[in-house]
Amino acid sequence: MITIVDDNSKKKGARIYSIMLGQQLVYKFEYDILDGIAGCLQTAADAVELSDWVEFAIMDDSKGG
Repeated sequence: MITIVDDNSKKKGARIYSIMLGQQLVYKFEYDILDGIAGCLQTAADAVELSDWVEFAIMDDSKGG
């Protein structure tokens, strides 16, 4: 399961979010939720694409799983 977790308890302003795949941390990014949930999801997707995680996943997939 992929989850995006708010790492702080701030009510306003930019927050730090963690992208998790199961229990494994994939990436962290900063985002102001007042800019909208769609933007948050897009920022998360962009962050994962730019991370080393994608390269790892591609290499793991090439090994058959």
